[in-house]
Amino acid sequence: MAASVTNATSTSTNATELPNDIVELIMSKMHYPAIYRFHLEGNRVLTRHLLKEGKTIITLLENLIHPDSGYNPIGADFDFTNLDLITKQIWNMLICVSSNTDSDMHQQLLYHACAFITMECEIPDSYDEMCSDIWETIIVQYLDSEYDSTMEWLGGYKKWKYIFRAIEEYTSVHGLDTLAKQKYALSILIMTYLKYKDTIMNMYEYEHERIDTNEKYYAELRNLVAVVSGNGHLGTSMISSEFVSETFYFMS
Repeated sequence: MAASVTNATSTSTNATELPNDIVELIMSKMHYPAIYRFHLEGNRVLTRHLLKEGKTIITLLENLIHPDSGYNPIGADFDFTNLDLITKQIWNMLICVSSNTDSDMHQQLLYHACAFITMECEIPDSYDEMCSDIWETIIVQYLDSEYDSTMEWLGGYKKWKYIFRAIEEYTSVHGLDTLAKQKYALSILIMTYLKYKDTIMNMYEYEHERIDTNEKYYAELRNLVAVVSGNGHLGTSMISSEFVSETFYFMS
């Protein structure tokens, strides 16, 4: 979103006194983190705005769900007045969307969804580096540990020490010392995994085991989320295990 307007605090405080179209214009110029702060302060206008935005994102994402992703559609009784529930639903939808790098609108919607679910803090200073590092440092290391037969001679835990060290290094280098920053890292991980779908599904074509179906591809994404949260094979984590356990339905 565009930068927040000057004197956003006083403007949002008096937003109820302005016409709806002016209020919408003001909010369109604000970052999600700024809107979220006013929501926490009890600004009902901005809370309603976030609820409306979340509902729109969910409605649009439903059109992008891959049929082989294992997604369970929301029920007619879904509570669109609960911001936490809306955010949780978007996280679960994000790991089930199709990968369509040829569509700008598709990509913009996914980035918009990521901005919404990470609105607890501003974009980290190392955001660009977090994006550029995560493919080789985390995703490839993880997939090789699962699928690369040349690592089998290490056996058991030893072959997992590489992803263990990679998670520790990534967390340290990028200063993931708060849950808000960790959520940014997780959203980057998911988006990068989706971006490289074709590469991932062809990386191990000469291996006995390979990611050669959509079902395996999405199942591996769920496994990856579990692993980087310490809910998988490892005793280290890139994001809070409690957050992942409480957020993703597949962890139930």
